[in-house]
Amino acid sequence: MVYNICSFGIIFASTLLFLASVIFSCILPKFTFADMMADSPVTFPEQGALPAKYPPDLPVKVSETPEEGYYISSTPIRSLAQIEAIQAEMPKGNFTPPSSDWTHLKRTRRILTEGGTLRLLALGDSIVNDTMRSAWVGKLGEMYPKADI
Repeated sequence: MVYNICSFGIIFASTLLFLASVIFSCILPKFTFADMMADSPVTFPEQGALPAKYPPDLPVKVSETPEEGYYISSTPIRSLAQIEAIQAEMPKGNFTPPSSDWTHLKRTRRILTEGGTLRLLALGDSIVNDTMRSAWVGKLGEMYPKADI
């Protein structure tokens, strides 16, 4: 018996629908789904997010003028004093930093240790935004006071 391409497509689609119905009717009902809220050690508020215990307390200094059609984020940031207060309340962790490797960052190392202006560009989404607002740049400046970051 010879099938044309259209007949093959119909048979293939019918087979997929049959397999999907078997999976949904036989296999999935055997799974039980946990209540993630009940299992969580975190107590969530009834409505919306809680207000920040430490709202950002510094405006961002923007020294560049963006090109037309672009913008530079200028949301407030946290001061180093505020970051220290937050870190003092955090549980202590153990971390062994890797050994320093400046092989490909010789210019950056020179600016940080000897002085100069280091410009940073962060491109990305909300994760990059959160990272840039985490005060790591301020902590970096604290470690390398000769650099203008």
